[in-house]
Amino acid sequence: LGCSQEKSNPEIHFCDGEIKAFENKMPSLGLSAAARYHAALIDCGAVSKEWPAGHWKLFLEGLSRRFPEQPIVLVGINSKKLVNICAENHVEWISLVDKLSLRELCIFLRYCEFFVGADSGPTHMAAALGVPTLFLFSGTNDFGRWRPLELNAHVLRNPVSCSPCYLNHCPVEGHPCMD
Repeated sequence: LGCSQEKSNPEIHFCDGEIKAFENKMPSLGLSAAARYHAALIDCGAVSKEWPAGHWKLFLEGLSRRFPEQPIVLVGINSKKLVNICAENHVEWISLVDKLSLRELCIFLRYCEFFVGADSGPTHMAAALGVPTLFLFSGTNDFGRWRPLELNAHVLRNPVSCSPCYLNHCPVEGHPCMD
């Protein structure tokens, strides 16, 4: 059409009252406004987007060893699998699973210096808020259409011939896009 588009960076805005209310809630969640956190999201609404538990185990153990002074904060809904992985492997963690509203999650992300999660809303929100983010991208969606646009976003992806499948459950033995 002969027009150009400037690169736009997505942003999420909060009112002062929302931020203050969350800061008041932080101590009851085991958090401090003075600290910076590493956060992980495992459950994303589709089993086909989940990273195998063994991969999470190795990743979280390594992250915990490399940054022993920083507990890993688990976020999401019903992330029992991730909570169990941390508990079984003595990874220092704080669970915010099922404890935050969507807006509170966004405010919490402002206290993160690193976020890792499946290609999902919270992972895109972390990147939009400027948090260095690692996307665990499945073959479920069209990568060209749904890839993160932020410069601070990095993608771990195994391109497979069956992508995009748009399925909630992978019918392929071994789930190769996430293994």
